[in-house]
Amino acid sequence: MKRNISDIQRFHGVTGGLCTYPSDLRGTWYDSVYGTVAFTDSSMNMETKAFVTGFTNTNFTCQLNNGDMYVSKSVEAVTLGILGGFTVNVWICFEIKSLTTSSFYYYLRSSDQDNLNFGDVVPVATTVTTVTEADVCNTSPGVASAKEGLSAVPVPLLGDFTYTMNFGTDSSQCGVSAFWEGCSNTTIITLNNTACGSQFVGYSASGSLGCITSFQDTTSTSVYYVGVYNFDTSVNGASTKRFTCFTVEFDTNITMVSQSPNKCSSGSSPTVLPTDGALLHLTTVNLLCFSPFFFMLYTTA
Repeated sequence: MKRNISDIQRFHGVTGGLCTYPSDLRGTWYDSVYGTVAFTDSSMNMETKAFVTGFTNTNFTCQLNNGDMYVSKSVEAVTLGILGGFTVNVWICFEIKSLTTSSFYYYLRSSDQDNLNFGDVVPVATTVTTVTEADVCNTSPGVASAKEGLSAVPVPLLGDFTYTMNFGTDSSQCGVSAFWEGCSNTTIITLNNTACGSQFVGYSASGSLGCITSFQDTTSTSVYYVGVYNFDTSVNGASTKRFTCFTVEFDTNITMVSQSPNKCSSGSSPTVLPTDGALLHLTTVNLLCFSPFFFMLYTTA
């Protein structure tokens, strides 16, 4: 719900003391949206992301934790040139899910709803000493439900395929050698990425992608959102990127996929070309790496 500007100075609730982030998060990570992020037990430093004018990074401290919800407050502050000027910290809310000890994903649950151009964070006056989870975690996690556990490629992508890509100009820009292999390792996608020139599936020049997580759309169970990690030694941020989201749907022997860089967005479609991505059509060659059937053995004795 949108708040009045003056409400920034009138938060109320239970005072939040310092909390701690998940122990496996401690260390330096690469985040698909915020770049390099370093965690200690109760601090989070976005080393290349500045939410506060005049800084090149943003340091946060953990303030509130409730289950998977983590509310953090910036160490840095900024003075706003409105209402006579007052100083704010920025607060951010993550719903953090652990896949393995070396892989996490999260829902961003905060946003600036006062049109102050703070984007993903909520500005709160530095004079405020009490903030609740509801004050900061003001957005829903979206329509997807998380499939937790092992980072296995979902069924529609388990197989061997030929593929074409559409970058907005031509749906057959890839040669006949364009091949997608997903059977030998059900958590790794291997591609012949030289078939499409300088345009790469998953923005990977090496053609090696690891499945981080998959989400099944709760409103259309045939649609999956799949986050993959590019194993290239380095990326340039243009033709190659570290993270990609595939939106996937299976239809007879054709699997339709749209790819977008960095993050999965609600409302993306496997059949609509993203403004900053591509469309793929995967034609099944082999589905022997999974079976659509299972058998039950029992005894009458």
